[in-house]
Amino acid sequence: MRSVRFDDPGGGSATDLDYPVTPAVSLIEEWRIAFLPHLYPFVEHGGTKHASHFLKVSDRKLPICVEAGICSLERISTNGGKRGFPVEIDPEDLRRLPVVADASRPRQRGGG
Repeated sequence: MRSVRFDDPGGGSATDLDYPVTPAVSLIEEWRIAFLPHLYPFVEHGGTKHASHFLKVSDRKLPICVEAGICSLERISTNGGKRGFPVEIDPEDLRRLPVVADASRPRQRGGG
């Protein structure tokens, strides 16, 4: 677990959040990508509707694949590697990760 301190934009006291260090978080940190961790209680079959409630966004703003249009968004939330643990990042930083492909391009299949 790691801890991050959030300042209250309304002038209140700061808050500490402990979050898990998953393989996804390790990769994001290895590539020095700034991210904002979020935690919420996991609900079986809650899906994006449940997650979007805690992130205070429309469930349409919780992308599940990377397309060219995703990179035009201001911020995105993606799976942090554990149920109930999305991380918020700048979509341009996705392009820097070695595991991300542009989903809008047709995939090349072998053997033909």
